[in-house]
Amino acid sequence: QRQWGTYGRDAGGYSGNKITPKGVLDNKDGLLVFWQNQREGNRQQRPSMLEGQRFDKDGTRLWGDKGLLVKITGLAGGDGYNANMFGIVPDHHGGAILAFSQGFDEKGTSYGVMTQRVSSNGNKLWGGGIIVYKGDENQSYESVISSRDGGAFVTVSLTETYQSILTLYRIGPDGKQLWSNE
Repeated sequence: QRQWGTYGRDAGGYSGNKITPKGVLDNKDGLLVFWQNQREGNRQQRPSMLEGQRFDKDGTRLWGDKGLLVKITGLAGGDGYNANMFGIVPDHHGGAILAFSQGFDEKGTSYGVMTQRVSSNGNKLWGGGIIVYKGDENQSYESVISSRDGGAFVTVSLTETYQSILTLYRIGPDGKQLWSNE
């Protein structure tokens, strides 16, 4: 039996192409769901965004009609950045931790991986986000794994001289990087 109506619930968010939705439970019989908004246009005019919404057990939107804008990613909206662009895990405190690919310059030559912790009430607990890795070489976000203390482990794949290197980073519950690639 459908509990949220015949047509489900609209997550809200800004206009655009909403793709790759991912969700986790909020420890209160509700749902935190996040997606990439792959807006039309080039990187400078309309970069893609990472958005989210929290629903209670009855399907009511708890973060308003627009939901939460987690980050403007700096990746081009219409360039097909939809494969494994971000991941989400519960933070074991009713919120979520997201790890995602990020563009750092307007030319599209510097990319990296960032992470953000979002509370159940929609607060971004790690400010503008934590840079896990930033560089000029080919790299990509691979996965995020939550730790019981509210932190996370983030994996990044680097491609250097015809080989891939898998690097692991540990982020504490306060957003401080505990492991780095040094």
